[in-house]
Amino acid sequence: CSAIMVRNCSQGGDDWLRKLSVDFNGRFVRLLSSSPFRHMQTELALSVVSAAELPEKEEDRVLPSISKSNVLEFLSRYDVHRLQQYGKNLVDYHLVTDLIPVVANLYFTHRLPSINLSSLQKAVLLGMGLQRRSVDDLASKEFGNRLRPTQLLALFNKAVYKLANQLLKGMIEDIEKDELQRKEEAKKHNGPSTEEVEEEVGEEEEEVVELPENTLEEDQALAGEE
Repeated sequence: CSAIMVRNCSQGGDDWLRKLSVDFNGRFVRLLSSSPFRHMQTELALSVVSAAELPEKEEDRVLPSISKSNVLEFLSRYDVHRLQQYGKNLVDYHLVTDLIPVVANLYFTHRLPSINLSSLQKAVLLGMGLQRRSVDDLASKEFGNRLRPTQLLALFNKAVYKLANQLLKGMIEDIEKDELQRKEEAKKHNGPSTEEVEEEVGEEEEEVVELPENTLEEDQALAGEE
């Protein structure tokens, strides 16, 4: 006599499948810079990366999204400044070559979810940032010379500009928050600063109402009445 015990596999929900999908996406993104994935068609690689389901809730994500509190773990203030300068066409592409893989990894692992890029911008960012391919190689092998290298660089430039602005926005908010906390702590220990005292005195002076001076005729009239 034998007994078969059955356990319901759906008790844990489908959360494990979503986490597995996100984990696979992160591993696949890291492997795109190595052979043979480096030579994979950009369109195919992009479809695989885009297939990973992004959890709706922040706490359900395997990797947290980039915010003002953790952007400096990946890029310095000068790095973000370089990206912004390139996005404004103020510096050459070669000045940000070392940063593109980092930014592309953050984007394709869904850590910058609020940024929307076009399909062409995603393809160029994936090819140049994750597969480490040159713009000439992408133009000839992926786009069949339908798009010139200069056109691909223009698409890439717009994508970097959007990414840099998002990173810079979080960084500025973080800096302003730290500065405000520093001032509040200094005020608690040392009292109000000289600038604040001067501002308060200035406000009080502005509140003083000056009485209008009587004219000579008005003074004489008042004296005659008395």
